[in-house]
Amino acid sequence: MKPLDFNTLNTLNQSNPAEQLMQQAQQSIKSMQVDVPQVGMPPHVVLPIFQGKEENQYVLAVGQEQKGPYTVSQLNQMLREGSVTVESYVWRSGMSEWKMIKDCPDIIK
Repeated sequence: MKPLDFNTLNTLNQSNPAEQLMQQAQQSIKSMQVDVPQVGMPPHVVLPIFQGKEENQYVLAVGQEQKGPYTVSQLNQMLREGSVTVESYVWRSGMSEWKMIKDCPDIIK
């Protein structure tokens, strides 16, 4: 076995092995990281802004346009008048996707 020289011994005495391991681990982690571009909301997606304090306000899909927001009572009135059907699509905050009115139990009571 080769004896350690003065510089090596001095370096070992001044260093903290745990700190060195931590630095090596951090360098390894940094070398594995990749830049991921920030993905924003696509420009064609427009989320409605709700006003008022009623919890269940819905946006109605009419063709390619969004109308509203409408309250449950307004949607029920529109159903009675025939201006929308149970197969019309609606969306509200908290829903993962657009649904037909017939699939929204809080509208169809």
